[in-house]
Amino acid sequence: MVTSMIGLVAFSADKIVENIKFAANRADQQISNYNQLAINLSNYMFRTELVVKFYSKGWTRKSSLEKVGEPYNNAIIQLRKREYVNLALVHRLWGKKSADDFTEIMSLVKQIDDLIHELNTEAGAVVSGKQETANLAVTKPITDNIKPLVKDLESKIRLFLIKLY
Repeated sequence: MVTSMIGLVAFSADKIVENIKFAANRADQQISNYNQLAINLSNYMFRTELVVKFYSKGWTRKSSLEKVGEPYNNAIIQLRKREYVNLALVHRLWGKKSADDFTEIMSLVKQIDDLIHELNTEAGAVVSGKQETANLAVTKPITDNIKPLVKDLESKIRLFLIKLY
């Protein structure tokens, strides 16, 4: 009977250690996933704000657009290519409400990206050398439409990341 009790205690201790290791691993994954998502969202916000600022201020010579165009494209690609992975992770680790918030954020990201694509005609004319700078009469209405969306997105991302952490 004593042998059975020792075996039962050893089995229980192994199970407890296994559960602790599982919980610690999940916490590590949660922190790692949070950090990567926060970095991607922050990078996208920063790159978007720069694009809007450069176009709004008329800083649209070829050398200026090259400084903001490619980094913006890289940021949106990084964010969009992990969209469904991030959605699944957010849902699994933080729940349905957080997943809904993330879906709303990504909807705004897509709206902003669609508007930024409307700047491509002017950017193409500058990069190809057809124009020295983008036509402010063309770009201003687009950036004016982007600005409130960027402000809304910034607010939503800030609250989202604070709630997750």
